[in-house]
Amino acid sequence: MLLLPGSLVMGLMGILTGKLYDMFGIKPLAIIGLTILTVVSFMLTTLSMDTHYLEVMILYTIRSFGLSFVMMPITTAGLATMHGINTAFLVAAVISAIALALSFFFKKQKLEASTTEKEILILE
Repeated sequence: MLLLPGSLVMGLMGILTGKLYDMFGIKPLAIIGLTILTVVSFMLTTLSMDTHYLEVMILYTIRSFGLSFVMMPITTAGLATMHGINTAFLVAAVISAIALALSFFFKKQKLEASTTEKEILILE
């Protein structure tokens, strides 16, 4: 529940930042977003065990607000420069990256399971 408000803010701000990107371009949005992101990220470094849950949630939500000003315009500008690149190639690259990450994940799980079985056999 701590991260939900930040996720909702990013989802809703995506629509607004898209319209702001069309009006102002990337530079003002990126400067505003990175400023908010930097200030609030620094504020998050001062947390302690006594920090109230609500304070962490509010700081994270404000940080997500700043992140939405950075992510959507930069992604849009990056994709706009990709003239002539086949969309099918991009989809294939994403799918292969996901497959590679999953293979590493499952290999690690298998390795951890086999290590645990060996340790059990040694203890017996």
